[in-house]
Amino acid sequence: MATMVVATNVSQAVDGLKKKSSPLFKVVERFTIKSREDQEKLVNVLKQIKAYGKEAEKQQAGFVDPAKQIAAQAKTFFKPFLDSVDESTSLGKDKILEFINARLIASEAVGKKFEAGAIKKVSTIVTKQAELEDNNNTRRIWVLKITKPSVIPRKYLEPNEVLIREDLKKGKKISGCSLVQENTIAI
Repeated sequence: MATMVVATNVSQAVDGLKKKSSPLFKVVERFTIKSREDQEKLVNVLKQIKAYGKEAEKQQAGFVDPAKQIAAQAKTFFKPFLDSVDESTSLGKDKILEFINARLIASEAVGKKFEAGAIKKVSTIVTKQAELEDNNNTRRIWVLKITKPSVIPRKYLEPNEVLIREDLKKGKKISGCSLVQENTIAI
C-alpha cells in the first residue's frame, strides 16, 4: 500500500512539472533565432526550463534521499551481524583446514611406514590413506605465492597474477614466484 502512495505522489509531482514546462519545450522546438533579442528570449526560456529541472531534482531527492537513509541505516544495523558471520565462517574454515592438513600429514606418515617396511600389505596402506584423505568439503586450488618480488621479470611486474599463474601451470620458470596448492572450503 505504501508503495502505491509513493508511486502516486511521484507521478503527481512529475506530471505537475511536465504541465508547467511543456509550453516551454514547445517554444524551444518552434523557436527561430533571427536577432540578438531572439537569442536572449531563448536564453530566458532555457533558464526557466533549467529551473524546472532543478525543481525536479529537488523533488526527486525528497523521494530518494529517505530511501538512501533507510538503506544506510539497514546496513549499519546488519553490519555487526554480517561481520560475525564472516568471522565465524573464517574461523570454522581455518579449523577444518587444520584438521584436514593434520590428516594429510598422518597419511604421509602411513606411506613412510610402508616404505620403511612397518606395513606389509599394499591394501592396508591404500585403505588407511584413503580414509585419511577422504573429504567432501575441500577442493584443491592453485594459489600463486610470490616468494621473491625483487627478481620477478619485468613483464610480470604489475604483477599480472593471472598471466604468472598460467605460465607457471605451463611449466615456465618465473623467478620469484611459485605455484602451490592449498585447500579451500567448498560449502
